[in-house]
Amino acid sequence: MEEGSQKNTYSLGDVTQLLQGSATDIEKDDIDSAVDKLNEILTIWPNVEGEVSTRDSKLYGDMETKVPTAISLLQSKKVNSEEAKGIVSDLNTRLLPLIDDTGYTTWDAALILLREGLEALLIVATLLSFLKKIGQADKQKWIWTGVGGGFSCQFHIGGHNQYCLLTDHGCVKPGIY
Repeated sequence: MEEGSQKNTYSLGDVTQLLQGSATDIEKDDIDSAVDKLNEILTIWPNVEGEVSTRDSKLYGDMETKVPTAISLLQSKKVNSEEAKGIVSDLNTRLLPLIDDTGYTTWDAALILLREGLEALLIVATLLSFLKKIGQADKQKWIWTGVGGGFSCQFHIGGHNQYCLLTDHGCVKPGIY
């Protein structure tokens, strides 16, 4: 990060870059620069904390408590740079795997749909077998009516959503597809 630069969006890469720079500054015995970098992390942390809190709650808690701890270790009368460097290096090492962009693919969506479909099939099969077991097989038409109604609602809602997303008819802001 350049000093005096006002960046509007930050990423975990920025945090790890600052952590790495702070560790390097501690090694060079440039404590003031290391503290400045750690304070900058505290400043930008609210912009990136959501990425960490949803993926590693322990690391999230450690970032919230250990960065200030490292700062206090570096600013105390009896500077403990080794412990501070250990904290900073540990946090950086644990943050690095979270930088990789994780996204969902078509296969992920297909597997979710398959799983949900199998779950629905299991529920319908259980209801049908229960009706047979209690001698009410003639009531199966109600279950099949419910299945048909569910499919009908699903296709109507899905069609409406597609129409809204693919046209500029005011359902969503144009350009968000």
